[in-house]
Amino acid sequence: MIDAAMPTYVADTHAMLWFWSDPSKLGEQAREIFRDVARGTVQMFLPTISLVEVQIKEDKGRFPAGWTRALRDFVTGTPGLGFAYLDVEVATALAEVPHAAVPDMPDRIIAATALAHGASLLTVDEKITTWAGVKVVW
Repeated sequence: MIDAAMPTYVADTHAMLWFWSDPSKLGEQAREIFRDVARGTVQMFLPTISLVEVQIKEDKGRFPAGWTRALRDFVTGTPGLGFAYLDVEVATALAEVPHAAVPDMPDRIIAATALAHGASLLTVDEKITTWAGVKVVW
């Protein structure tokens, strides 16, 4: 459940994976935000489409077997983290993310999730960072 009174962030798939597996790959601002999650001063959400992305890579052998389930368990078991679901608000916000700027549908859904929830997005995805429609932090 998103608490409107708390600062809210949405993590792109790579940001959450790096926080989980190799935090040194995160930008300094992203690392600080994850520390704030641990302190309980902000909330962060991973769009559920990220689990689909991880599963696709797992199916193709690019990620080890079991990573999707392990990531799900990590997010659900970590205070301050949660999932942002692909709901009507996100689907509606998708129209605000131009295909020409962000052509990859999972990336568009991730950006739309941040828009729908009035959240900043943790990402280094070049297409998203070039498009000025969502606040990006890294």
